[in-house]
Amino acid sequence: MSRLSLRAPIAAGLVALLAACSNESSTAPAAPAADGIAVENATAPVFSRTGSGATVYVVHGIDGRDLGADQALPVDVSVNGACALTGFTFKTIAGPLALPAGDYAIAISLANPAAPCSNAPVIQATVPFADGERASVVAHLTEAGAPTASKFENPRPFIFPAVAARHTAAFSAVDLIVARGGRTKTFGGLTNGNQVAGFFFPGKTTFAIAPAGTTTKVFEAPVVLKPFTTYAFYAVGTPAKGTFDVIVQEIARK
Repeated sequence: MSRLSLRAPIAAGLVALLAACSNESSTAPAAPAADGIAVENATAPVFSRTGSGATVYVVHGIDGRDLGADQALPVDVSVNGACALTGFTFKTIAGPLALPAGDYAIAISLANPAAPCSNAPVIQATVPFADGERASVVAHLTEAGAPTASKFENPRPFIFPAVAARHTAAFSAVDLIVARGGRTKTFGGLTNGNQVAGFFFPGKTTFAIAPAGTTTKVFEAPVVLKPFTTYAFYAVGTPAKGTFDVIVQEIARK
């Protein structure tokens, strides 16, 4: 496994109001959009920062079978040279971790129970976190199937749930297909290491993933979206190897 730099993609989201560095607004989202699925004319920013320090989650999104190992693929994670997580396994989410703003050296190595964090790193990077930032760092595969990691800023929910779909699978571009009450909305061309995010209506909503430009769904599942809650969906694995899966992270607004 090679040593790769961590990317920090915060792609354009489902709404035109993405403001990754804006101050938090106390204004609730405005009247919902006509399609009844995504709230496209909300006045509150999808990404907002308030308070001191950062709130960070760590997600293990690499299926060991993609690398010829056991599916669980236990790893150790060190932060600034200190061992922070040991025996961290596939599909596990750690956090929230409260961190002062700043740059952090993160190294991920295969787990060593006898001497945690002593193996050579397979992924390492310096990751910046800003004051008030809410973020998730996920270890995953590139489109070509190599280990890497990405940082995603988590959207901040209001009365409307916030949803982020994150492409972290060894696959080319995909479309996110959202269905609710007989209506369908497609968000196309999501590439590896990027996300789309925005406000949605509360209630039962079906999310599906298909290769870009097709209707051949490789994943489909209903989710009951709750107000004041953020949902992050991570597409992981390698479809060609039969390891494709979706990890769901649910974050209640504090």
